[in-house]
Amino acid sequence: MFVVLDTCILHKQSNLRAPRVQLLLDILSHSGGTLVIPDVVVRELAHQLEDDVAKACAEVRDGMSTLNRRLRRVPTFRCPRLPDPAMERDRFLETFTKEVKDAKGLITSSDDVVGTRLLDRAVAGMKPFNGEGKKGLRDALIWEHVLDLARKNEVKVVFVTDNHKDYCEDKKLHPNLVQDLERLGIEAGRVEIVVGLDTYTEREALRHLKRLVKYERQLVQGKHPKLSLHDLVMEHSEFIEATLLDGSWIYSGHNYDRVRQMLTGHRVDILVWEASIEDVMFADDCVKAIELDAHDVLVEVSCEIHVGLVVKSNPDLMSKIEFYDLDRMDVVHVHVPMRLEFLIDPKTSEVNEFSCHW
Repeated sequence: MFVVLDTCILHKQSNLRAPRVQLLLDILSHSGGTLVIPDVVVRELAHQLEDDVAKACAEVRDGMSTLNRRLRRVPTFRCPRLPDPAMERDRFLETFTKEVKDAKGLITSSDDVVGTRLLDRAVAGMKPFNGEGKKGLRDALIWEHVLDLARKNEVKVVFVTDNHKDYCEDKKLHPNLVQDLERLGIEAGRVEIVVGLDTYTEREALRHLKRLVKYERQLVQGKHPKLSLHDLVMEHSEFIEATLLDGSWIYSGHNYDRVRQMLTGHRVDILVWEASIEDVMFADDCVKAIELDAHDVLVEVSCEIHVGLVVKSNPDLMSKIEFYDLDRMDVVHVHVPMRLEFLIDPKTSEVNEFSCHW
């Protein structure tokens, strides 16, 4: 999927680091989509910046002249060094191009789309030109970029703009633009126009959350076609048991008392010799799924693991108790609360990473 942004959208955000654009990029990374900026949009943004800087500099100079004229001081106030509008334009072009590249986006070239169609459209006064064909050249050029993407790629193209006047009629794609799709043999459903960046990001974020909720529900209810929480835990039992053998979890607060009470004898140091998972218990709200990118989902599982521990008490103290055999081992059954994290490929259901925390 390609998402094409109009000039009016980016002019409000100023750069790709703006929060609203970052949200869009996050959504595209989750869905595997690609951001597309026509080069005519980049040039428009650059020239708008140059004009804004030039106007701001002129206002500063005018302001300094007014101060000197009104205050009549000697020496007069000197105007500070001001930025050069053309240099700021060139700096913007360099920075913006790098931002698009870092976001794995595309800047499409007008050289691929400029042709006689634009002239025919202007003469006919077809949208996004006005009725006389005198205005709308840049809008028409951006639309040609959208058409070129849809014609060359069998994927959906979403055009996000605030300019509903020139591209839409009754909140839908203008009939003139629908005719373009039909003429080029592009299915109408493959090109969509969305008015407003927030409209698009809110819709896609909600769709994304619904997928995650469905994923969580399937795991909790045991209805996922390829994944079972119990099987996931048991497949990683050796790693979990090795973590339990560390024994440090025993000495955290009430865990020590629980294990000590299960051992016959007095309060002693406990050494874990073996650990084997006997059962796993899940609560109703045990799963939290957080999708990280287009490929992996982080599934966090809270559970209690029923573990059989083979432990041996402090031999020095046990030697003073006549009925204890130094070689005797006690099997203690405890429930250990754990948090397990699985990084899962949703397409193959393969676990790419796993970690556990008690």
